[in-house]
Amino acid sequence: MTDLSVTASFRLELLDNVVPDPDQPRKRFPEGPLAELAENIWHQGLNQPVTLTPNPAGDGTHLLFIGERRWKAFQINRERARRLFESGEELPEDHPAHRYERWSRIPVLDEAPMSPAERLVRQVSENDAREGLTLYERALAYQRALGLSGLKAKEFAARYGIDAGTLSTFKGLVNAKGPTKLALELGLLNDAAAARLFQSLPKDHQEDLIQRAEEEETGLSRVVVQRALEAVEAEQRRIEKATSSTAPNLATSPEAPDAGSPGLPGSPGSPESNDRSPESRGTEDTPSSSPAPSRSPSLAAAGSSGLIAPAIRVDTLNWLHNHLERLEAGEDEPLRLEAMEAFQKAVLHDSPYIAIREELGAA
Repeated sequence: MTDLSVTASFRLELLDNVVPDPDQPRKRFPEGPLAELAENIWHQGLNQPVTLTPNPAGDGTHLLFIGERRWKAFQINRERARRLFESGEELPEDHPAHRYERWSRIPVLDEAPMSPAERLVRQVSENDAREGLTLYERALAYQRALGLSGLKAKEFAARYGIDAGTLSTFKGLVNAKGPTKLALELGLLNDAAAARLFQSLPKDHQEDLIQRAEEEETGLSRVVVQRALEAVEAEQRRIEKATSSTAPNLATSPEAPDAGSPGLPGSPGSPESNDRSPESRGTEDTPSSSPAPSRSPSLAAAGSSGLIAPAIRVDTLNWLHNHLERLEAGEDEPLRLEAMEAFQKAVLHDSPYIAIREELGAA
């Protein structure tokens, strides 16, 4: 039958002579939307050919540049047509099963050869124009393209018109681990700020949010994660209040959560602190070079004496996130990652806030 649905100049290529790009940014192809696309193409035909480039392997095949979902839909329809013909059913000449020589050929356009990095960047743009990539797919694609380009982060960002801060954020997402990585791979986290906040949650809370999102078939928006953080903070305050009411002398304990409690050895206002000479006090009484201590009161609450950090505040989290975003990529990238690592450790109570303050002060 004649196919009038393809309006661009195209040619037909054997479906089996087209191979998918292993670096294709889109990694997930949900069955439901793919089946809907195949059904639409079955009845309406293909409105836009897929685009091919020469395969660098040099084996005579063609590399799929744009249109992997459409290529997969053709495979579904080829199997559908095969079953119909094998059933012995009489099919009229205008039946969709007769299309594209029984769906063994696909309309294609040819694109000139290009570098792997350029191909990836253009694929990201094309996918976003049709059905947006997940945050994790986009992050993986840009990090892969950066590696293939051989350029420094700043040079790559300038050449392809990508924000350097966004590129730096993507690198952090690619290196995510545990529940955060799982949430990104599942497409539940599609907002970079939400992903950073999600990393700040205790692991059991992260796992609960993932389970709930999968059950309700919803994503983890910034609002949802922010509320979870606020709930954790409120619970921490409740526990601290209950603890202080049952243990009024807790401030004298070497593991007291508040480094500024009156009477705590080494804290401001304590006898030891007042009796020491400036030389003996060292750097413990010297304010750290935090970029904005007035906006981050929780940071100043922890000293360098190894005390357990108090519950992190939501406004402190937001301040840290904003500050880390402002650090430039490129030469500053290792420092940014160190600061982020110190920040995450402090959130998990593995180290006091002073670790973050020192890192950000150095930045």
